[in-house]
Parts: sequence; C-alpha cells; structure tokens
Amino acid sequence: MRTIFVDTLYWIAMINPKDQWHEKAVEVKLVSEPFQSVTTESVLIEVANFFCAYGSEIRKTIADLLYEILKDPYVETVPHTRDTLISGLEPVLIKVTA
Repeated sequence: MRTIFVDTLYWIAMINPKDQWHEKAVEVKLVSEPFQSVTTESVLIEVANFFCAYGSEIRKTIADLLYEILKDPYVETVPHTRDTLISGLEPVLIKVTA
C-alpha cells in the first residue's frame, strides 16, 4: 500500500464540496486508493482554524470529522512537538542564510 502525505489543502478540499480543489482532491483519492495517509496535528489544527469562521454548527461538524481522522487506522497523525516544528523550519532557514 502506498503512503501519501495529506496536507491542509487536501483536507479542506475533501470536506468542502464548494472548494476550488474539491474535484481534484476526490480524483486524487480515487486514483490513489488504497493508500495510507500521513498528516500532522499541525495540519489538522490548520483545518480547524480555516473552518472556525463558518459558525458553531460547522465547528461542531469539523470537530467530529477531525476526531474521526484521528481515530482512523489508515491515517497516521504525526504529533506536534517542538522538534517537529524546528525540523520544519530548518529547510527555510538554511535557504535564507545560504
């Protein structure tokens, strides 16, 4: 089974059928199945932040969806730690200082 990193854009597009990337995200999912998803807690927080302005009903729906993602055995969620944040910043910092 293939492993695919799933980013914020993908989750938002899959959740929101009106999103400009929704059809492409669905297409990618269909042609890639079966696959193991890898995402991060930070990505899921970004998804929650994106939908927070949509009102309390949507916030509840998103909380339920994120809970299901976290429980899904086909989605590995990498925890957010100080070390993961630093390792994510290092490539950018190296380019800026080089």
